[in-house]
Amino acid sequence: MNLVIKVALFLASMDDAPKMLALRRLWFAPPYPAESMAEVSALHVPGAKIVVDVIAAWAGPQATY
Repeated sequence: MNLVIKVALFLASMDDAPKMLALRRLWFAPPYPAESMAEVSALHVPGAKIVVDVIAAWAGPQATY
């Protein structure tokens, strides 16, 4: 997860925002990746509560993780 540079969260309800922020602390360590969060009126999967869009860096095939 240390290669993640940006996370975009699309929530069906901002009521879930505190849960997502708590999960962020479990998934990532400081310095945290850039993040945006928005409430949307509908998601593409019926019943879905969240869509996560992640941008990560790639150091190339010589990288060691």
